Amino acid sequence: MWRWIFGLVVVLSLGGGGWWLVRNPQLLAADAAKKDAPTPTVTIELKDLEESLGASGEVRPGESTMVKSEVSGVVHVLKVEAGDYVKKGDLLLAIDPKELDSQLEAQRLAIRSYGGSKGFE
Repeated sequence: MWRWIFGLVVVLSLGGGGWWLVRNPQLLAADAAKKDAPTPTVTIELKDLEESLGASGEVRPGESTMVKSEVSGVVHVLKVEAGDYVKKGDLLLAIDPKELDSQLEAQRLAIRSYGGSKGFE
């Protein structure tokens, strides 16, 4: 008995669906029009991608190193910039030799004057 009822429900559902499609032909026409419509296309161009992000904060290096000089003086030539990669032995800067030369000459004079007062030359 349940098989007959189930079969009757299936047949009525299929018949009702077919009748509804016949009464609404615009649905079938819309599907056909979608299939026949041309697919929109775009020409590919090579462009630079510009994207910016506004943020506030502080940027810190992953590693930092303290650089010290054995002598003091005015930096005459700076050979590197912030962010440059360097290795051991690379020349980073040059100190103005005028001040060092004057200090050296003063020490020589002090030695001469000390040696002259003690009888050394």
